[in-house]
This record gives sequence, structure tokens and C-alpha cells, in this order.
Amino acid sequence: MNTRKRIGDWYVVGEFHRDERVVVLKVVHKDRPGKVVALKLCLDTSEKAVAAFRREIENTLEQPLPGDMPVVLDHGEDEAGRPYFVMPESRDVTKMRKSEKLAVAVTRFLIACAIKLRKQGLMHRDLKPDNVGIEVDENGREHFVLRDWATMRPMIDANILSSVAGTPGYRAEETVVYGITDECTECHAIGCSLLALLPVPRYLIYWKALLLSVMPFRHLRVRTFEELDDLVRNSRKRFRRLVSRVAGVWKTAIITKWTAIGVVVVIVAVILIMAVVGSCTVNRALSQNGELRKEAYRKAAVYERKAGDEAHASRNEALSRGEGEGR
Repeated sequence: MNTRKRIGDWYVVGEFHRDERVVVLKVVHKDRPGKVVALKLCLDTSEKAVAAFRREIENTLEQPLPGDMPVVLDHGEDEAGRPYFVMPESRDVTKMRKSEKLAVAVTRFLIACAIKLRKQGLMHRDLKPDNVGIEVDENGREHFVLRDWATMRPMIDANILSSVAGTPGYRAEETVVYGITDECTECHAIGCSLLALLPVPRYLIYWKALLLSVMPFRHLRVRTFEELDDLVRNSRKRFRRLVSRVAGVWKTAIITKWTAIGVVVVIVAVILIMAVVGSCTVNRALSQNGELRKEAYRKAAVYERKAGDEAHASRNEALSRGEGEGR
């Protein structure tokens, strides 16, 4: 006798995820016990929560994105009257190691899904990495699937919806304040998803895509999915061009630096040479001036000696004349 908990035709063998609203269980079918799938059960029994869960089942059954969303294998209610539905098992991308490749792949997948929904006049309104899973098909190939379709609505009033949806941290400011949800706010959510999945050192490569999608100023953000996809797809190419330009400027700056150093050295050398030459000239002039002074002093001394001798002779002559007259 099987003592495992049973929900409909499914036996519970484990648990993928649980929160206060829903639980995602690992289950196997009673007739296929070897294949594990996921059963999503509504835990919140409030009228609003149950209505949202039933709406998710209906939206998933409609399959607006065949191949890009889970397939409902079964749905119904458990013994307590809580709705559930069964879908293939998928791995959460948020539990994988962050990498640039994963971030770009998930971001472009979200953009592609948003574009396909826009063509059908629909909007998901809760685009984020937590709602992206990785399924394995019958051939063993992995592919992304977009989950949680409770918030999907048709676009109305010129692509603007007037009800708040989404997850805090991914909602744009105008969605929180005014309840506006349109293509611009979806681009904001996708940009936040890229930011959440990128390793920090890679922020610099995708700075433009991040800046133009997650900034709070609506009039400066990207407005279309195609524009955001172009930014993400060509970010690495633009970054390489930027690095090349910076490298070129740096090489030019190095050459200019050494040129400037050479000019300064030449100027300093010229100044030193001029100073030495000037010093020698001044010393020569001072030496010549000293010799001239010595000559002038010598001539002055000779003149003074001669003048003194003449004055002495005149005085002696006068004294001799005076003595002769007195006799």
C-alpha cells in the first residue's frame, strides 16, 4: 500500500519551492512513477488569491507562447478544494551561477517573449528571472520557459494598463505611483533582470543597456523591446570599441607625455646653458672691472704723490725766498 500523500492522480515525492501563497511539489503519476513533474498548489485560500491562481491556469492553458511556456499536464482541486495544476519539471535560473552568458541569454529570451506577446496584444507584467525556468525536452535539449501567467492581461488604452502588477524591485516607478504598465515599464523589468543576473564586474560592459532601462526617469528610458535588444546584443561590441578608443588615446597620451618631457628637458638645458654662459660673462666683466679699478687706483696714487711732491717743493721754495728777504 502506498502511504505517500496523493493529490488527484499524483503522488507527492518532494518539494521544489514553497512560500505563503503557493507550493511547487515534486510529484509522479500513479501510472508513471518514474517520471517526476511539478505540481503547483495554491495555499492562499482567499478569494482574490484563488481567482488569480485560476487565471494563471487559464492563461497557461491558452498557450500564447507555445514552446516558450510550460504545458499544463493536468489541473484540478485537492481534497481541501484548493486549485492546482501540473507542469513539466524545470530548473530555476536564479539558482544557477551568475554569468554574462546566462544573463544575456535570459534577458534576450524575456525580450523575445515580450515581443511575441505584444504581437498578440498581450502583456505578461511580471517579467523577472524567478519566472524563467529551464526545461529538458524529449531529445534531452534544454530550453527556457516563461512561468507564472497570473498577471497576463490584454493591452488596452494605447498599451497602458491601469492596475498595479509585478514584483517589487522590478516594477518601474510609474507603475508603483500611477499604476501604469506598458512597453516602457516592461523594458524596465527586463533591465532589472539583466542587472540581477550579471556578475558585478560585467556591469561596465552593459552600462548603457542597464542605464537606459533601469533609470527612474521614464522619459530617458528605452521605449521598445527592439531597442533594448539591440543595446544588449551589441553591448560587448560597443565596449570593445570603447576600449580600443581609450587604448588609442592612452597611447597618444603616452607619446604626448614623453614629447612634453623632452621639450621640458630641452628648455631646462637651454636655461642652464644660458645661466652658465651668463655667469661666465659676468665673472669676466667683474674681473675686467677689477683690473680697471686697480689701474685707476694706481694712477690716482701716482697723481696724488706727484701733486704732493710739487706742493712740498713749492712750500720749500717759498720758505727759502722768505728767509733770503729777511736777511
